[in-house]
Amino acid sequence: MKQQKLLFYLFMFLTLALGGCGGGGGGGTTGTPSGGGPVQQTGIDINGVVSKGPLKGATVTIYAANPDGTKGSQLATTTTLSDGSYATKINGYTGVVLIEATGGAYTDEATNTPNVTLAIPLRTAVSATGSALSAAVTPLTEIAVQKMGATMTSANVQAMNTLVSSLYLGGKNIVTTQPVDVSNPGSATDDQKSYALILAAVSEKIQASGGTLATVLTTLTNAVDTTNQTLTDPAVITAPLSQFLASPGVSNNTGITTVTSPSLVKIVTQATVKLTISSLPTATLAAGVDLVLTLPAGVAPRSLTGTDASASAVMVGTAANGSISGASYNAATRELKFLGITAQNGFGAGEFLDISCTVDPNAQVSASDFLVTYSLIDTNGVTIPGAQVTKLVIFK
Repeated sequence: MKQQKLLFYLFMFLTLALGGCGGGGGGGTTGTPSGGGPVQQTGIDINGVVSKGPLKGATVTIYAANPDGTKGSQLATTTTLSDGSYATKINGYTGVVLIEATGGAYTDEATNTPNVTLAIPLRTAVSATGSALSAAVTPLTEIAVQKMGATMTSANVQAMNTLVSSLYLGGKNIVTTQPVDVSNPGSATDDQKSYALILAAVSEKIQASGGTLATVLTTLTNAVDTTNQTLTDPAVITAPLSQFLASPGVSNNTGITTVTSPSLVKIVTQATVKLTISSLPTATLAAGVDLVLTLPAGVAPRSLTGTDASASAVMVGTAANGSISGASYNAATRELKFLGITAQNGFGAGEFLDISCTVDPNAQVSASDFLVTYSLIDTNGVTIPGAQVTKLVIFK
């Protein structure tokens, strides 16, 4: 009898002890149970890389995105590994998600400085459709989010991600392409290496400008012209990229040494200079304009017959019925001279002349490099005081 009681108490003790060891855990997105292994997650896989070079120890939080661009409910959170990669799951949500990375540290590609702290959040907006999702989080995806502004609909998310992909990554997808470490790319694809080099160019621009990641991202974001689907200043990225590729002190082991092979960014081959008359005095019309457009190196009128460049220009707007007496181009000075731009009944303020140019793909060209001098006369043949001609350069 005593032996039976002893066995009964021993059995109860072992049962309780084993039950205590097996407790804790449960569902969730992060953490470990008291028994040791990772928490079992359920739902749709979301993974990718957070990079400005690869960010280790960054917190990645996924939110449902509201249509006005604000954060909705938190769906998941996790932390990046040493290579910048992250992986988590979300349960039962379809729609636009906002993936935000904060903190963590990276090696600055331009200076080889290790353990640089990420000073600002980086975000990606993308549509979750119920299938596994791979999404990079980088300065380029942050630019796209900034351009989305207060319109974070599925259509606008797709449009801005596509536009930034075209302008800053040569058409390669900024969300689904996962950048690598430029110093150790391993067996990465050319697209992944290209992405890494563009992020290195961001670091190069920070160093060259003496700015911060925040100020440089503002500059890069402002250069995106959503109306004309182009960069207002292509050199904003091609100049630091070329500088990084040419710098002997950087650890570029991608095997890529030029901007154009493979095409790292959108290669600009055309530019249209749109000239507009502004600040005309009240009730005054311009009857004639003489102007000189000085083109930057690597840019030339699109249509030339000898020195005649008249076929490169077209009168538009209120001057659409006007004429150009002569347009000549001097290749040595790069001056494109227009003499006698006239309209019989005069023309008012607004765009009056479009000039088409070709651009050398290897040229480092900015809109500010196009210089305009001019003289306007009214219908009485008198110079118009205070009148101005402004330019808008559209690169394609």
